[in-house]
Amino acid sequence: MPDSQIALSVSDLSKGFKRDRKNTFWALQTLNFEIQKGDFVGIVGHNGSGKSTLLRLLADLSQPTTGTIKRTGKVAALLDIGHGFHPDLSGWENIFLSGKLQGLNTTYIHSRIHDILSFSGIGDFVHQPVREYSQGMFLRLALSVALHVEASIFLLDEVLSVGDAAFQWRCQQAFQRLRDEKKTVLVVSHQAHEIWDKCDHYMVLERGRILSFRPEPSGLIDYARKSWLQHVDHIAKGSAHIQGMSRIVNIDQSLKDLPVKIESCWCHPIGKGLNAPFLAGDSLSINLKLEVLDVLREVPEVVYHIHDFSGHVITSLSTYFHGKVSGLRSVNTFPTKIEFSCKAPQGRLNHGFYFISLFLIHRQEEKLLFKGQYILNFEVGQHKEKLVRATCEGGLSVLSTWNLSLCKSHKKSTQNVLE
Repeated sequence: MPDSQIALSVSDLSKGFKRDRKNTFWALQTLNFEIQKGDFVGIVGHNGSGKSTLLRLLADLSQPTTGTIKRTGKVAALLDIGHGFHPDLSGWENIFLSGKLQGLNTTYIHSRIHDILSFSGIGDFVHQPVREYSQGMFLRLALSVALHVEASIFLLDEVLSVGDAAFQWRCQQAFQRLRDEKKTVLVVSHQAHEIWDKCDHYMVLERGRILSFRPEPSGLIDYARKSWLQHVDHIAKGSAHIQGMSRIVNIDQSLKDLPVKIESCWCHPIGKGLNAPFLAGDSLSINLKLEVLDVLREVPEVVYHIHDFSGHVITSLSTYFHGKVSGLRSVNTFPTKIEFSCKAPQGRLNHGFYFISLFLIHRQEEKLLFKGQYILNFEVGQHKEKLVRATCEGGLSVLSTWNLSLCKSHKKSTQNVLE
């Protein structure tokens, strides 16, 4: 990669903190990476993984124990809440104080003050001491100042969830402006879903080391899945070993209360093959294969939960609520194999990342037989036609019937327009 295209270059970077004479805690260990100009990099990791320490080093607010950092251009950073703000000064006064600490002159701050205040949305509170601000107001003002600094590299720590919906929309516009201006942006977050659609490179940190740094989100998806599974009380056997994008899983687990072994589960777009990519507008097909080991008097109920990238269930599919199962009700021949085929043609998937959880239920005894969280995951690519975002917002679009007709009282006046 030509040096002229490099915004940040990190070589053998480590940061240690002395605990006592003999012991050192290494917050970062031997990091090596390069970031190109114009890249949007999302950094995720659990508490203590080294995310904030890395940003402080990149911002030159702390010095590495070993290694080097090369920066091209001015760096603007919003890392610590309250950094560059004095609690007894008004919001107006703190804008100038924070701006000057970031190398801005008074003339430039005056030229951007209207934009900063409009972006923050704090209104007349700008004349009140910031110690009277809520945390949300404080962060909005601090982020507004940081985003209006003339810089080449922006470092933002845990700020993506700041503010209400209106402020979040303004942040989206600001990020797009930075992208259009080819700025380099590094964003830290605990939540994978906050960065996947804002960034084009993804770094996962774990215990001070880089676990994954790629332009594709496979490492990010694996991090999100493992994070959710920490809160799950039962994991399907084998599912913990699924890495990255997995549209088929071999479960190979017998049920305790039924003579059934779960073999595998897979998904694909309706009308396409197993390896065909999902595109926005496709419908989902999910298959489940079971092995019957003895007489099966009641076929178990099958339930799927479809999760978006934040882990929320956007819809569920069930043999109980969402339609009758055509075919077998019981199985008298054994050993044999049966397959559930579930198609949801009325639901169209939108662009994004999705996870599928599987549940098997004994309806007669009202008993949960099997619970496999996030056993499948897949990506839905952009529609082949460029669409306005509002056209394909949300996880699932439901097919609907539309009709256009003339209102009786306006038929004459609107006839020529519609013709």
